[in-house]
Order: sequence, then C-alpha cells, then structure tokens
Amino acid sequence: MFVLNTFKKYGLQNINDENFLTIVGSVASIFGGIRFVWSQLVDRYSFKLSYSIVIGINIVFGATLVLISKNKYLYLVWVTFILWAWGAHFALAPTICAKLFGTHAPMMFAVVFSSGAMALIISSFLVKFLLTSIGYSTFFYIGTGMSVAAAILLVFFKEEKVC
Repeated sequence: MFVLNTFKKYGLQNINDENFLTIVGSVASIFGGIRFVWSQLVDRYSFKLSYSIVIGINIVFGATLVLISKNKYLYLVWVTFILWAWGAHFALAPTICAKLFGTHAPMMFAVVFSSGAMALIISSFLVKFLLTSIGYSTFFYIGTGMSVAAAILLVFFKEEKVC
C-alpha cells in the first residue's frame, strides 16, 4: 500500500521523467481496477490459492522494487503488478468474509474495507514523519515483511470446501 502513496515521488529519485511516471500511475491504476481476474480465480479455485498468488506478488515485487527502480520500463511493470495485487483485496475480501462470517459478512466486510483506509492514513503519517530518517527502501521492505507475515498466517488458514 505504501507504493500506492509514493510511487511517483520515489520514481522521481531514479527516473527523471515526470510524464512517464504519470503514465506509470495511469497504467497501474487501470490494472488495479481489473479485479474480475481475481474474482474468477477465487470462483474457479480456492481463496487460499488466490490469496497466495496475491501475497507472492507482493513479496516478490515489493522486495525487488528498489533493485529495478532505475529502469523505467521495469518500474512500470513492478508498480503495475503491485497495484494489481492491491486491487485483488477488493475482490477477495468479500468472498472470505462471506465464507467465514455468514450472515455477519456485510458488517465484517465493512471493518475489513475500513482497515484499508486506515492503513493508507497511517502510511501517510509515517511517510510524513519517518521517510527522511529511514528512507523509501526501508518502507518497501517493511511492506514486504508484512506480506511475509501474511503468507505465514495463510499457511495456518484452513479452508473448508463449500458445495
């Protein structure tokens, strides 16, 4: 989620082309909105598999973003994949809420959806107060670490088959 807030400002440190970075944001936003792919994946397979792919994208692309940041075309691909995976949450969260909470799913989805807004607000404050002291790469690695933690938690998630 940190990439969503900072991709352009971070990109300007390595890619001196503001117009290109605007294109990066536009392309990534379009892919972030292509959520139906995730919906079809979770309908055909399982939530656990679908979310494992999302977490895998977050880990691989988040951990290597700093390494490719000087190559503008790779930067476009990386930011696009990261935002595409971010959009997956909006397709996958309602499904898992419905499976886990049944009739209480709408209320729980409201909590899940609100947590994303809170994370963006917290991320904005952290950027404002900590970015200069710890740098972008530390933020990216913290995000990757959170994805690794999510992957570990997902291992313990027991998915029941629904007929």
